[in-house]
Amino acid sequence: MNQYTIYCTPEQTRKALEIGAKIITEPNCIHTLSQFRGVYNDGETFFHLPTIEQMIGWLEEKGMFVIVHRIKNVDETFTYYYDIFDNDNENICDGMWTFLSREEATLAAICAALDYLIENKGE
Repeated sequence: MNQYTIYCTPEQTRKALEIGAKIITEPNCIHTLSQFRGVYNDGETFFHLPTIEQMIGWLEEKGMFVIVHRIKNVDETFTYYYDIFDNDNENICDGMWTFLSREEATLAAICAALDYLIENKGE
């Protein structure tokens, strides 16, 4: 099952920390955790990278709802796009450009949602 686990990027993790996410950090960690999946070392602190499911759950607590859509193309391939809604079901961000995988679309949606929260001071 670990092959299906998708972690957020270090940049997404830093943005989430900036707006109040409770992410496990270990300052001055002696062991080399950075060689394991899901852990990132920025030179001073080790961050436990959240999975996309964890980040989406936290975004929902902040009133942001991420939806990734899959569409079938004429040539029988699939592409993906996303929408982000707020508590009032208002579409606050849509990624109408297409992505080649669910992972790519989900990570792009998380970036867009975090950027929106930062621009609106995490509210």
